[in-house]
Amino acid sequence: MQVKQKEGVGMKWITRERIRVNRTATCWLIRRFLDPEAELIFVAANQVESVQTETGATSFDAPGATYPHKDAQGLCSFAALARERLAHDPVSYWKWLASCRRRISRVSWMTTKQLAACS
Repeated sequence: MQVKQKEGVGMKWITRERIRVNRTATCWLIRRFLDPEAELIFVAANQVESVQTETGATSFDAPGATYPHKDAQGLCSFAALARERLAHDPVSYWKWLASCRRRISRVSWMTTKQLAACS
């Protein structure tokens, strides 16, 4: 699948600590399809905006995030980011997204350290 690169490789991404399914899926999407060199930063929810400003990271699934928990169209951060970066071919995108849902539920138990080691 062809991926639309927005800002480059090795970007910093930030979200709330104690990740669950959506944040796990979004981290997986970033490291597996968008940016294998990405640095994932996990902080307390009330620190996301300040650390984002300090580091230049792109935030997701946190209050005030670039990719919020639910955007104006009702999409979670995973779906919004996938649509933005992968939706050049709508048929392939929807097939890919459907197949991901099954795989994502299998990794939701991973710890932050285990997930950060994935690529």
